Amino acid sequence: PARDAGLRRLAGGAPPAAAIPPRRQAPAMSQHQMWTRRAVLAAAGPGLGAFYRPVGARHHQGYGHHHAHGLMGDRGEESDAGDGPSGGLIRLVEDHRWIASLNRITTNPEETTRIGIQGRTPLHIACDHGAPPALVKAILRAWPEGAERVGTNLMNPLHIACSITNASVEVVQILLEGCRDPRRVTSAKDLDGDTPLHAACRCGATKEVLVALLQANPRVIAARDYEGLNPLFRLWVRYFVSVGERRINAIRTADDVTDVLVEAWTKSLLLLRSLHFVETRRRRLWPSSPPAAPRLPGLADDAAAGFPGGAPGRPFLAVHAAALVDCPRAVVRMAAALRPRDLLERDGDGDMPVHVAARAPVHRGHDLRVRGDSAKGEDADVDEDLAVRLRRDEVRAARRRPHGEPSVLDVLLGAEPRAAAERDGTGRYPLHSAAASGKRLDEGVGALLTAYPEAVSVPDGRTALYPFMLAASAGGERGGDASTIYRLLRASPGVCHMALDAPPPPLAPCGVPKRKRSRIER
Repeated sequence: PARDAGLRRLAGGAPPAAAIPPRRQAPAMSQHQMWTRRAVLAAAGPGLGAFYRPVGARHHQGYGHHHAHGLMGDRGEESDAGDGPSGGLIRLVEDHRWIASLNRITTNPEETTRIGIQGRTPLHIACDHGAPPALVKAILRAWPEGAERVGTNLMNPLHIACSITNASVEVVQILLEGCRDPRRVTSAKDLDGDTPLHAACRCGATKEVLVALLQANPRVIAARDYEGLNPLFRLWVRYFVSVGERRINAIRTADDVTDVLVEAWTKSLLLLRSLHFVETRRRRLWPSSPPAAPRLPGLADDAAAGFPGGAPGRPFLAVHAAALVDCPRAVVRMAAALRPRDLLERDGDGDMPVHVAARAPVHRGHDLRVRGDSAKGEDADVDEDLAVRLRRDEVRAARRRPHGEPSVLDVLLGAEPRAAAERDGTGRYPLHSAAASGKRLDEGVGALLTAYPEAVSVPDGRTALYPFMLAASAGGERGGDASTIYRLLRASPGVCHMALDAPPPPLAPCGVPKRKRSRIER
C-alpha cells in the first residue's frame, strides 16, 4: 500500500484513505509501569540524555500519557517493541536500541536472566556492544548475579567490558560496584587463563580502567594465565608486537622512550607499583603491617611518598621494584634508562638495585616477541599490521632463533657497572649474595665477576666463606652448579692457598669421646 500511495502521489492523484497503513502505536502502560520506567530513567543519570529525543508532532508536556513521547535509540528505531521474539531484550540490545531496552527492562525485568547464543546474557551483550553505562546499570540492578555469569568461553561481563575497543571506565566501575563480590569477579579466569586485568592489558585499555581494576582487587596483579604470564607481561606482549623487538631492546637513554613507549611506561609504572606492593606484602619484607589495599593516585607525580608500592613511609623506587619482582626485562631496561640516579640510590635498608636483584629469586625469562597463535581481541588486529610492516623472513627468523633473555643483573650492570663494587646494608658484595642464592654464571654471576673481579678473593663478612664456597653450599635445587663453582675458583686460585693456610678448627671439648675414623679417613 505504501508503494501504491507513492506512485499515485507522483502521478498527481490523491491516495485513498484505505491505502495508507495506520501508524503503529506503543502498547498502553499501566500506572505502575509508568512510574517504574520513570524511576529507571532517573536512576540512569544524565548520561541517558544523549539517547532521548521526542519524535513527531505528538509531543506534549508531561509524562502521564503513553503516547506523549516517542523514544528512539541511536539507530532511529521506535521503542514500541512487541512481545514477539524480535522484541526480546537480547534482540533489542544486539540492535543497539538502548531506550527500547530500558523500557523492556522496566516491563519485563525477568528477561535480564535469559541466556542466548554461546551462553551470553543481555549483560554480556551490552558490554560487548558498547552499551551506554545507563543500560548496563539498569540490567545489573535488575539482576546483580549477572555480573558473575560466564559464557561458553568462561568470560564474565567484566572480561568483555575490558576486551572491547575503547573500554569504558564508567562501565567497568558500574560492574565492580554493582556485583556481589568484586574480588571474585576480578579474579575469574577465562579459557586462556586471563583475568579481566589480563584482558585489559592485552587489548590496550586506558590507565583509568587499570586503576579501577587494581583498586577493586590489588592481588590480581600477581595472577598468571595459562602461559605463565602476569598482567605486566601480557601488557608487553602487545607492545612487542606493535612496537617491535628491535626498538624495545635499543632503549638505553630517556631519549629512546618516545611515542607509544611513553604510554607503555605509564601503564607499566602503575602495574609495577601494585606488583611490588603485593610481592613485598606476601614476603613480609615490611617492618610493620602495610595498609589493607594500595591507594593508586594519578601518575603525574609518580614519586609520591607514602604510596604503598614500598614500605610505609618510604618513597617508591622504580628500579629497585623492577629488580625484585617478576617483570619483563624491557621494564628493567626502561626504568634504568629513565631513572639512572636510582641505580646507585640506596633504599631504606641500605641496598642498591643490584643488591636487591642479587638476593631476589631467579625469574624465568619469557619470549614476548611473536605470539600470533595466542593473540585474541585487539591483538589479532595488531598482528595483521605487524605482518604488513615487517618482512616475512624476519618474523620467521625471530621464531626460529633460540630465546635468550639477559638476566636482571646483566641489565643493571650494563647500565651502571660501578654498582658491583658496592656493599649492601649488611656488608656483603653483590657477588656474595648472588652466589649464596644459587645463581649461575648466565644468571648474573658472570656479569658481577666481570664488573668487579676483586670480590672473588674477599671472604664474606657474615659467613667467612669465599664466593666459590657460597656457591657450593647453596641449598635447594639450584645450588652447587659445577660450572659456576669452577669459574669462581679459577678467577682467583689463591683462595685455595688461603683455605689451606687457615688455622685448623678447634678440637672437640673435653669429655666427648673421639669418633673412630674410618679406613677411608685414615
